[in-house]
Amino acid sequence: MSCYSFGRNTHGELGDGTLGGDSHAAGNRMVAGGKQTGVQVPEGQGKGWVRAGCSKFSSYAITDEGRLFSWGCSYAGQTGHGNNEGSTAIPQVPGSLVRQTQITQVSGGRTHAMVLTETGVVFSWGRDQFGQVGHGDKCDQLEPRPLRSLSSQFRVVQIACGSSHSLAVAEDG
Repeated sequence: MSCYSFGRNTHGELGDGTLGGDSHAAGNRMVAGGKQTGVQVPEGQGKGWVRAGCSKFSSYAITDEGRLFSWGCSYAGQTGHGNNEGSTAIPQVPGSLVRQTQITQVSGGRTHAMVLTETGVVFSWGRDQFGQVGHGDKCDQLEPRPLRSLSSQFRVVQIACGSSHSLAVAEDG
């Protein structure tokens, strides 16, 4: 499967290797400056994308091999690349997720994000001004960190991020 991006690209959120400019959908093709804008799966990381999500200025996608990639603005650490400066227009794996089990879901809030693994563990990162990252310390997280208190009590089956809050649906028991 392919992932196509279109719209504002100030911070590289389209993931096509460029910063700045906009693109527009034309028919069934997404185009930017007259070229098709498809977010490329990095070589050796899978055959295609299976899930995608967005934050305010960042984007996320999961490959068919369960690897998460993120790109765009990281002023609040929302890409999970270990910094809160600048932008990246090329998809990269957030640092602490390099060796993790398969990622099955991703959700982006305004300046934070969460993923869910196949084993029901939730990782979160980004701006934590209102506790939306869920670690109980209201400290911004620059890399994905497991939500141990939640994952040790329940098997989470779905996640969602809002602008300044997050949700997790868990199996009872």
